Amino acid sequence: MAPARGASLHRCVSVRSLAGPDTIGPMHAMRTPTLVETLPSRLLARLTGASLRSAQRWRSGGTPRSASLARLRETDAVLALLGRGTSPTARRAWLETPNPALGGDRPVDRLARGDVAAARGAAQSHAAGDYV
Repeated sequence: MAPARGASLHRCVSVRSLAGPDTIGPMHAMRTPTLVETLPSRLLARLTGASLRSAQRWRSGGTPRSASLARLRETDAVLALLGRGTSPTARRAWLETPNPALGGDRPVDRLARGDVAAARGAAQSHAAGDYV
């Protein structure tokens, strides 16, 4: 028996990252461990502009609103550029560490402002070994 239209997909999306090798639907891909599962609520809130309480609900299985979901997708795509071998701990550290490629800004702050292109460039530089 199929779940209500979109119900199971939204539930999966709320606790899974959205860029990776296993496809769940025509436009959604999943990877484990996920952003919502591995990043702390305060960081999820900062990245998406959502409240801390909302981010805590996502970690408990709630569904992000579309704008927050879009930010999570963007963040996941940027983090994927760091490479498959990058651990969740290393990804979090990269997000929260001032980055020379961003003029000393932290990637999390650039992503929070919507400057995805700059964060993407910094991730590509990091993956290539260019840290300055």
